[in-house]
Amino acid sequence: MAELTLAQQAPEGATPSVRRIAKRTQEIWIGIGQFALVMLAYAITRIWKYTPGDDMGYNLGLVGGIMMLILLIYPLRKRVAFMRNWGGTRPWFLFHMTMGLLGPVLVLAHTRFHFGSLNAAVALWSMLLVAGSGIIGRYIYVAIHHGLTGQRLGLGELQREAGFQGEEVHSRLGFAPEVEALLRDFEASNAKVSANRVLALGQFVVVGLHARVVSARAHRLLKLAVRKNAAVEGWDQGRQARRLHNGRNLINAYLDSVLKVVRFNTWVRLFSLWHVAHVPLVYALAVTAVAHVIAVHMY
Repeated sequence: MAELTLAQQAPEGATPSVRRIAKRTQEIWIGIGQFALVMLAYAITRIWKYTPGDDMGYNLGLVGGIMMLILLIYPLRKRVAFMRNWGGTRPWFLFHMTMGLLGPVLVLAHTRFHFGSLNAAVALWSMLLVAGSGIIGRYIYVAIHHGLTGQRLGLGELQREAGFQGEEVHSRLGFAPEVEALLRDFEASNAKVSANRVLALGQFVVVGLHARVVSARAHRLLKLAVRKNAAVEGWDQGRQARRLHNGRNLINAYLDSVLKVVRFNTWVRLFSLWHVAHVPLVYALAVTAVAHVIAVHMY
């Protein structure tokens, strides 16, 4: 399944808040697409009456199994010397994900959502485990890269973005100094990420809750500041609405940029741990799939 990168969805020069919305929209559509594929597999089992062993069922499993096997080219490409020059990383990564999505869908259709024999159940659960791991890995991958471009984000880049947002806060929230001070206090209190892995993971979770509390309070203070300035400066309803709208977007974008900086190192660590677990699962899937095919043809 081809996926648009943020650079393709958000116009060049877009603000971080626009890019954040584009990224979340992309994630929603990807989730809808994944759900639709599973529903498609289920629909196939309801529309056509077949068994896993007849021609249609066999061919669905064969094509799905081949897709699951050829996705091994991606990890092999990174480890086998003569394969490293076979094109860029991004197209291979997209190919790997496409096979990792379409292959399981066809295999599910092949099984008609029934486990069958023991060797079939082992192969199916191995496939589902790898597919679920791949979905989790893609989410982590996007968190530390520019979409699916393969270009890795840098901590300094995120910090510069947060700094830019800080200047924007100072210039556009001058009428609401309490909101500005609250946001800067939030950034200062979370500026240092713990080097301890356990504490860093705890901070990863807690900072999100902290951001929600700060966001709710900042929005209340913004509303009060707009009302106060409207009474003093004589702002009309339209200007008040614009101030509220722009201020809310700015608060959300600023908190989001700080969260990215705080969570970045933890995402990198999680991706490393995920990779250690995912690669053996992929090879284990290959072994169970081959064993299933041999058992089917022998018996």
